[in-house]
Amino acid sequence: MPVYPGPISPRCDPQLLGQVDHDPFGVMPATFPRRPHVLVTPELLAIAKDRLKSCAWAKACFARLQGNCVDKESILDRSLESLKDVKVRGTVLSLALRNALSFLLTRERVHRDIAVKAFRTLSTYGTQTPVSAAGGLVANGGLAESHALLMAGHTFDLLATEGLSDADDLLFRSFLKATRAASNACGHYTCGNHNTWSQTGRLAVALALEDRQEIHNALYGCAGGARWRYGLIHQFRHDILADGMHWERTPGYHFYSLMGLTYAADAACNSGIDLWHKEFPMLQQDDLADAHRAYGPRAAKTLKAAYDAPFYLTFGNGDLSLLSDSSLANIRGAWVWGVVYNKAYEAYGDPKYAWLLNRMEKEYSTRTHPGIPMPLQPDRGDIDFVRVKHEVYPRARWSLVNDATVGLVGRHEQGSTCLPVYGASVVRGGTDAAAPAAFVYYGPHIAGHQHPAALHADIHIGGLRLTDAPRLKGYNDPQYLTWGRTTVGNNTVVVDGASMFPYDFATDSIYECDRWRDQISDGELIAFQPGQRFSAVRVSNRNVYPGVILDRTLVASAEGVLDVYRVTADRPRQFDYVWHCVGGILFPKDGQPLDLGSARGYHHLHNGCQVSLRESRILEWQVSGRSCRCVLAGGTGKHLIFAEEPLPNEAKQLGELSSIQERKTVIQRIQAKESWFATFWSVNTGPDCLLVKKGPKAGDLIVEGTRGRRRIRWELPDQGAVSFR
Repeated sequence: MPVYPGPISPRCDPQLLGQVDHDPFGVMPATFPRRPHVLVTPELLAIAKDRLKSCAWAKACFARLQGNCVDKESILDRSLESLKDVKVRGTVLSLALRNALSFLLTRERVHRDIAVKAFRTLSTYGTQTPVSAAGGLVANGGLAESHALLMAGHTFDLLATEGLSDADDLLFRSFLKATRAASNACGHYTCGNHNTWSQTGRLAVALALEDRQEIHNALYGCAGGARWRYGLIHQFRHDILADGMHWERTPGYHFYSLMGLTYAADAACNSGIDLWHKEFPMLQQDDLADAHRAYGPRAAKTLKAAYDAPFYLTFGNGDLSLLSDSSLANIRGAWVWGVVYNKAYEAYGDPKYAWLLNRMEKEYSTRTHPGIPMPLQPDRGDIDFVRVKHEVYPRARWSLVNDATVGLVGRHEQGSTCLPVYGASVVRGGTDAAAPAAFVYYGPHIAGHQHPAALHADIHIGGLRLTDAPRLKGYNDPQYLTWGRTTVGNNTVVVDGASMFPYDFATDSIYECDRWRDQISDGELIAFQPGQRFSAVRVSNRNVYPGVILDRTLVASAEGVLDVYRVTADRPRQFDYVWHCVGGILFPKDGQPLDLGSARGYHHLHNGCQVSLRESRILEWQVSGRSCRCVLAGGTGKHLIFAEEPLPNEAKQLGELSSIQERKTVIQRIQAKESWFATFWSVNTGPDCLLVKKGPKAGDLIVEGTRGRRRIRWELPDQGAVSFR
């Protein structure tokens, strides 16, 4: 067997890569600490026991745990046949885990007896029932199965702490070994959150069994299933991008994947494997069948980058753009994914994590479980409370003031941020909660969780969302495909009324992405220009509409946000520059009725009207009782269109505390071979008139704003930096 210098890929030598002693990153344990060492450690159990003497929230968590230890429906007295019902299997596993933990906290024998009986019942069923016949050993396959296997590993480790009879030990181990088939049945083998969770579940079981081969399989990958399955090390090296964000490029799925990686790193650390601080080199090329194409640079990063990056995508008050399948409206909503930042603080001691945890507690006045910290509100909070080392967190300050490198290549300078691999930038006119700011996405449409919305932008001023992305009720929302997965449903330019690639054809799939076809969708960062007086970003894309170049510049200053969108085509086309404005914009009285047509997305727009936009025009409206304004530059041949759009999902998005407001669609339309659009967004400030004219060189634009005697001038050259005076 050859010995290769440096890491190898599964396409090179899968037999060697799968061997337990092949450990190029030095993460394999030689021995294991005393139990428990998966869900918790003896140290954490001692902390929890001591905390239960005086800590009110710990007592509330424990009371919740005790309530979930009761077999309310006498499920354990039913026949083994009843476990064919997946809900029954889930209840039995829950009883086993929660009673096993309760016993270690209380030493009450009744908990031990229930836990052993429950896990014995589940193990007997699991060793007798093939995965193919049941759809899954514990759950019903898929992500639910991975979560259940995580719990199964936790349960065995807790039970084995006090020792087991030979018969139970053999039965339980046989059951856990059988779960490998369930892990191998996961249909996602490479990058992505499904495989992350599958390998997280596998790792928990392997650590509980102290099975070095299966630990190796979870970390380095394995040949189980129909083809090679990537390991968690691949996730660290490739799927957390060089700027810290997850490759699927939506904050919600970033945290869902990070939740799994947190469980994995925590369990590994409890077992003597430090994945928290391990510097893994970025992947340089395709491992075998990668789902995305972000490689390099030639440097190493730790998992910490993934916890840091979301902070820098926020607006001043913590809000995030809701572009694509994110659902995370404000970073305070990260509690939904459990004790992610609690564990990150324990690992890294970063004060901004403490700041966020304290902010969660301060800003949520109502909660499902009174008196319990927000990260312990989710379903597993009654278990996870024993994983939390700190009872309170130090008062810490964090703001966007300080410059920082995010991951390896992310830049946060003078209050503005660019994450170039993720493909997004936030330019800010200040670092306080009310500062004008603009988010723009120019990255690829490479995952099924994204919208065809190249160069989508969102505006945030005065702590308010002035614009928004589609709000939907999940994948079963009837408008998911016909609104969210359309370009007109987002804040960018639509060409000829058709959605961008990869939604440039009639499809019933909500998971289209560019890697399914022989074309890329990547945009390009032309310039990132942070500064004290103003910050600017310019991005472009020539890959989503054949023969069309989209080019957008956003400039944020203390007064507001300027947006200049240039479009160039190979022939005359219809350009629709679309905004979805939050609040009750009044339609003009001089508007002429307009039918927006039956094209996908447009058919949702109703009560349309249009006016000529030859001259500059001001829109003024209210958002949460605040006066907002948008000044639009006019031009020959342009029309301004207003329309009612689908009502937003009434349910608040994660982390959202303010009330949901209506949205209105505003479109600037022109038929041309090339054109520009310009708007200035503000709250009670900014110009009353906006004029755009050509500069001294081809491609240069000059934007002038006037308010009374005051004049503002932005120079946007075709090449070079933006200037503002």
